[in-house]
Amino acid sequence: MSTKDESPLDSLRALDAMAARDPAHSASKVDATAPVESRSRSLTKSLSWRIIATVITTLVAWNITGSFAVGAGIGLADSLVKFIAYYGHERAWLKLRTESRC
Repeated sequence: MSTKDESPLDSLRALDAMAARDPAHSASKVDATAPVESRSRSLTKSLSWRIIATVITTLVAWNITGSFAVGAGIGLADSLVKFIAYYGHERAWLKLRTESRC
């Protein structure tokens, strides 16, 4: 497609023209119209999952130890650590996806 006298900008314009006619020729497979997940949405997703996981962990720990207080303590400590880790993980993946568009 590229000739010796053709500039890189000309090549991009040609790709854009082909993509407009046929999306299979798109230079990028990333959907530029896809919404970017906000920090508050990542935080809300993290929180909702941690509530479910905390209940499960607390019930399992309570069943193993026989003490609700110990089970709840384990459940809360586990959830705090994993909540922070999950949020960081979500943001890191979002940053990777954003950087890979460049």
